[in-house]
Amino acid sequence: MTSERVELRHIPELDGLRGIAVLAVVLLHFHAPFAAARPFGPLSTLIMGGWAGVDIFFVLSGYLITSILLATRHASNYFSAFYARRALRIFPLYVVAVAAYFWIILPFAHRHHLVTGFRASEQLWYWTFLGNWRQGLGYNDGAGVAHFWSLAIEEQFYVLFSILVLYISGSRLVKVCAGMIAFSIVARIGLASAGMLPDLALRLTVLHLDPIAMGALLAASAPVRAFANRWSVLLLIVGGIGIYSGVPAGLTITAVGLGAAGVVGRACTQPVAFLRLAILRSLGKYSYAMYVIHGFLANAVNNLAKRHSGPAFTLTCLAGGTLVSYALAWLSWNLMEKWFLRLKRHFPYRMEVPTPSDGDPAEIDRHLIPN
Repeated sequence: MTSERVELRHIPELDGLRGIAVLAVVLLHFHAPFAAARPFGPLSTLIMGGWAGVDIFFVLSGYLITSILLATRHASNYFSAFYARRALRIFPLYVVAVAAYFWIILPFAHRHHLVTGFRASEQLWYWTFLGNWRQGLGYNDGAGVAHFWSLAIEEQFYVLFSILVLYISGSRLVKVCAGMIAFSIVARIGLASAGMLPDLALRLTVLHLDPIAMGALLAASAPVRAFANRWSVLLLIVGGIGIYSGVPAGLTITAVGLGAAGVVGRACTQPVAFLRLAILRSLGKYSYAMYVIHGFLANAVNNLAKRHSGPAFTLTCLAGGTLVSYALAWLSWNLMEKWFLRLKRHFPYRMEVPTPSDGDPAEIDRHLIPN
């Protein structure tokens, strides 16, 4: 065995796709309090499809993280480097956000009767990235940290897949990804047919595995990436149908995942000029902080919407909320996140590269940066 440091190339298009995803989610949540009145007509309908942004994030996460895990599975410090680098990316802002909500915002909201039925005693679920189970099983709706359900699913995926990738490779890993996709689809359809699939249940990890597993499948199989690239337009159409048309219960998430997989397959194969736009890449760069922060602002807008309405006020909330979310995310990045990310240099992957005598032909996908 020989040792080397892993360096994975950055794909700008994936930043752009991440920018589209966060913009869709942010606009959706700032528009949600006014959605019933459809203040912008057809444009309101378009905005209300922004829920799909979360599933785009899932496909991206599945692809990026699985690619990193596959590329580093021979590292002598595989687990320690991966978890340390993930913690440096996710934990600093997340810890600040959870603490600010449960120790400052929620007590203030209780004193002014702005939040009911959600107590500080729930916070352990959110500190441990298990809040999605609490919400999905109907114990609470998450209130101001409701949007953290998707972060919880991603963290649970990271833990599971880091173990699977180390011990399962090649065609077996592809089969595991396909099995995860099939399981989630069948489970949702079955529960929907039995009348047991409320919206909150979709926050359960086992019922929302297919988009993230699709991303993992793209990373694990070159033929699947080639297929997604070749049929990217058709997959995008399927995704659009999933968002805006009457897809059978349980398949809307799958359809959106397929659309996102088509874009990722195209982006990692050839340049996509639109996804390289500076504004989209900038949104993508700050997307994590925008996602975390915007939920608190959206709750404030929800309270304002009880007293104000109309297209002008709605537009002000959408534009103002988005710009403030971006500005706060920029501050978060420059005052905190980037300093923690620089600490990643202390946790490089130290590869143990198999020599020919090792007989391990494991494919290493080297075209992604460890985000």
